[in-house]
Amino acid sequence: MDKVVFSVYLGNPDNDNGTTLDLPAKPWELLDALERLRLREGQEPYWQVEDLGRYDFLEPHLDKCGLYQFNALAEQLSTFNEADAIAFEGLVQMESDKLHQENGGELTIQWMLDLAYSVDCCHVVPEVRDDAALGKFYVENDFLPELEKVPDKVLEMLDYAKIGRTMRQGEQSVITPHGYVEQHSELKQAPADLGKPPRKPAYMMRFLCSNEHQTMSLYLPAKQAKLDAVLDCLEVDSWQEVRLEERDAAMPEMWRFTDMAYDGMEQINRFAQCLEELGRNNELIKFKAVAGQLNISGLDDALALAEHLSEYALEPGIHSLEELAREELSVIVSDPDRDLLTRHLNMKAYGADLLWRDQGVFSDYGYICRPDGQPLQVPRQGMDMTMQ
Repeated sequence: MDKVVFSVYLGNPDNDNGTTLDLPAKPWELLDALERLRLREGQEPYWQVEDLGRYDFLEPHLDKCGLYQFNALAEQLSTFNEADAIAFEGLVQMESDKLHQENGGELTIQWMLDLAYSVDCCHVVPEVRDDAALGKFYVENDFLPELEKVPDKVLEMLDYAKIGRTMRQGEQSVITPHGYVEQHSELKQAPADLGKPPRKPAYMMRFLCSNEHQTMSLYLPAKQAKLDAVLDCLEVDSWQEVRLEERDAAMPEMWRFTDMAYDGMEQINRFAQCLEELGRNNELIKFKAVAGQLNISGLDDALALAEHLSEYALEPGIHSLEELAREELSVIVSDPDRDLLTRHLNMKAYGADLLWRDQGVFSDYGYICRPDGQPLQVPRQGMDMTMQ
């Protein structure tokens, strides 16, 4: 499972379309979330933080933060062990204290990214959480040469809190709720290309494959020779011996109905080929919308749906009963009469009747129905759906 660092809510500023997204989000995950919002071209989503996890100390610094840079920060934080997380908290606290007189201590997202890439510039002592513990740590580890010859009985009478406070104030260091952090070298800069809007990846699926000795990426769809080459490089005989530590897919929902052990990599590769074909035909969003409303139980069902996708209709611009009613009136009534009629109709009730007539549903991607009036159902491979 991929590590979740933050959770955010994304919304369309013009309507009620919204979705929750865990960060860091892979490219296809982020693109899929934006597709669900159905934004206008060039429109940016509204977003807010739902959960900062163990990084709640970042809250005062997020007012001017951009979504894509925030995702880049989550990506770096997802690589941290506990010592790294403590070092990052300490660096944020140190830099914020320096800026307190200037702007109230608020850090920019670029500054936080730089700090996230600088955690190896710090010493961390997790068990030290107050000045007294710090003073005792210095004394017991012989970091104070002037105390080397002092008898143990005398050491016990020392004011450890005063020693710790003196050492902390004389160095670039802080005590966080999770431990002591001392900066021992210059801060680094994060890569300059972080935080850009996502682009559609060249792959339909990506896996990070590993064994006990090495790790490599696999991009699907791929030819059989490439699949065999990955197994050869990992020195294993089958995909059951491979750990899949990261994954990204053009259809994030697929992990709900995909059993990696049961389906096998060849079947998954076939589905990746299917997604690629749907993308070429501009039907990928429609496929995700319909699949999300059906009880897809496996890749066989998903592949069967792709074969019968022409039997479904998606209207991405319709996401309410009122809009469904307006769309119907635009087809059956001329412009002047439609405006007059709209003022006297209960559009919500009319839309509800249309929804019942069409046996349609509202999805995150828009309104779905079957033009033949049949209910939405999972097709089976080899089934003639015209007979349903």
